Amino acid sequence: MIDPHVHLRDWKQSHKETVRHGLTVAERVGLAAVFEMPNTAPPLTDREAIRRRIQLADETASPVFHGIYAGLTSEPRQIEEMLRAHGDLFPRVVGFKLYAGSTTGDLAVADEAAQKRLFQVLSVSGYRGVLAVHCEKESLIRKDGGNRRNRSLRGAWDPRRPVLHCRLRPPKAESESVRDILRLAEDAGFQGTLHICHVSTPEAVRQIADARRGPERRITCG
Repeated sequence: MIDPHVHLRDWKQSHKETVRHGLTVAERVGLAAVFEMPNTAPPLTDREAIRRRIQLADETASPVFHGIYAGLTSEPRQIEEMLRAHGDLFPRVVGFKLYAGSTTGDLAVADEAAQKRLFQVLSVSGYRGVLAVHCEKESLIRKDGGNRRNRSLRGAWDPRRPVLHCRLRPPKAESESVRDILRLAEDAGFQGTLHICHVSTPEAVRQIADARRGPERRITCG
């Protein structure tokens, strides 16, 4: 069994989780492999950071396979560097991750024009691997806690008040972002596998199911 979506927070966020502890738990529960997300601090967006991460995992001598999703930014040169890293380091670099909206870390490619360029670069390169996408439309993420009447729910995300997460991110923020990503991938002729991460709304499921009926489109979701 593989867990394709884990967060191991070594370096500046080791108080949350570590590669060593995460792999130890994975071994104990019988996982064969885990794929780590790149929104670490610092993020896994350049070859040196990725090599350091691979070395950190290898030093644990864990029997659990440790793969990495390389993070993509809006810069074509960075995307091209990650394409080369994927070619050189696969299967340890299992694919790419795109954050379409703000989340933990600072990896959001929230502008639609930038998202379009990203898909174009991947398509021109002939990339046929996995692109995992965290779909949240930045313009629909609320900045006031989603409840103007209740002062206690106002403000930015606060982990001490977890209800804010739902109020800051209405269902439409996900479904509209999924719609954008599916359209941009199709328009660019993206040839890889498009994986929509942690889907949580019926509308997003419907859109993905409809898109999967298209000819020669490889679309998956979690």
